[in-house]
Amino acid sequence: MTLSASNNDFFSKIAFYMRRFSAWIARAGFGFFVVIAAGAALLATTFIGLLIALAALFLNVGARVMRGSQYQSQNSGFKTGAESVFGAKPKRETKSAKSGETLEAHKTADGWVIEPDS
Repeated sequence: MTLSASNNDFFSKIAFYMRRFSAWIARAGFGFFVVIAAGAALLATTFIGLLIALAALFLNVGARVMRGSQYQSQNSGFKTGAESVFGAKPKRETKSAKSGETLEAHKTADGWVIEPDS
């Protein structure tokens, strides 16, 4: 009977190294996935933070502009137009016959009392 060299050892080594390589690729792929997912989360939270800051800025500017708007209610602040937006002191209106009656308020034990200014 003739003895020949077996190829089983060669192919088993190839299979062993292919399994080791594929396990290493799987670990490396998972590591890359974790790094990429962390980077995407960082970018997303940064973008959302910038949008929130921009919205707050627009709300602040809008509130300052509306402070001088004709649509603002009577008792909610200055109504002098754009001057209050830029920090200038509002101009006081002079008393005239058309301006109406001036009222004065003071606090008592029972609460606030509003009386005509004499």
